[in-house]
Amino acid sequence: MGGVSEAKERLTIRDIGAKLFPEWKPGKSCRCPWRDDRKPSFSISDDGRLFNDFASGEGGDVVSFLAMARGIPESEAARELIRWAGVRGSDAIPAPVRPVVPSPEREKPSLPLLDKGTAAEHARLARLRNLSPDAIALAVGRELLRFTDSREGRAWVVTDRDRWAAQARRLDGKPWQRLSGQPKAWTLAGSRASWPIGFADAVRRERVALVEGGPDALAAIHHAWASGCAEAVGVVCMIGAACRIPDECLAAFAGLSVRVFIHADAAGMKAARKWAAQLAGAGARVSGFDFSGMLRTDGAAVNDLCDMASVGADSWEEHRELIGNAMQF
Repeated sequence: MGGVSEAKERLTIRDIGAKLFPEWKPGKSCRCPWRDDRKPSFSISDDGRLFNDFASGEGGDVVSFLAMARGIPESEAARELIRWAGVRGSDAIPAPVRPVVPSPEREKPSLPLLDKGTAAEHARLARLRNLSPDAIALAVGRELLRFTDSREGRAWVVTDRDRWAAQARRLDGKPWQRLSGQPKAWTLAGSRASWPIGFADAVRRERVALVEGGPDALAAIHHAWASGCAEAVGVVCMIGAACRIPDECLAAFAGLSVRVFIHADAAGMKAARKWAAQLAGAGARVSGFDFSGMLRTDGAAVNDLCDMASVGADSWEEHRELIGNAMQF
């Protein structure tokens, strides 16, 4: 026996939990240690080898637990577990990086019941947005993408594990009839609209793609997947051009490479300048991305990252190097 198999034999979920979350009390019915779990929705097997999160529907072994607890890919978690299993002493495991959270006086929104969606719904959304089904699966795995029922049918929702904000769009691609002005995007009641969705996951990765709106968030994962660097790229979604990155989040971007994918309109350019200034002031290395000259298959101009997933063959050939390096920054 060797490697990760031996590490799994030597360290259980209870062992890892005791180091990362000293106040946590694991059991058959317990609270999730890495989020605000008001009612017990978590369970650990008697032998400490498996866990189940009834709230999210996720579960797994000690590697999956470590990955979710620290917000890192499972491949990295496996390597860490191997290192930790061979270390003696109570100080061997470093303290976890805690995500920044909003002011405690602000309550989280009461969101509708969210689910992972079905395989058919994943395929439908992929076709609607001209994205890879693998990218949709990655978004679901990061909890950046969820689905829900509404009075106007099924909807897809951009949110994250912390659930401070959520924005929904109809799965059939039509506007919301129930809302004034019939917009396509609906920021769910109680959401902290300025909260950077995906923040806690993104700042733990090598670099961050900062985008505006749910379609671009999914497109960012799609383009990172197509470039073979999905695990390295975190995605932060601002749900409106008028939003500012909250001050309490900015310090976490220090030293990171952040690329702002600019909407090709006046509001998008203004927002990009604002976010770039905030990030640079916090010590991030900031770059932008320009879609000028790119055309979609229907001949219309590419205005954002989601449009770039539908770039025409001639335009792709002309801009192939730029497109291929979009997530290499």
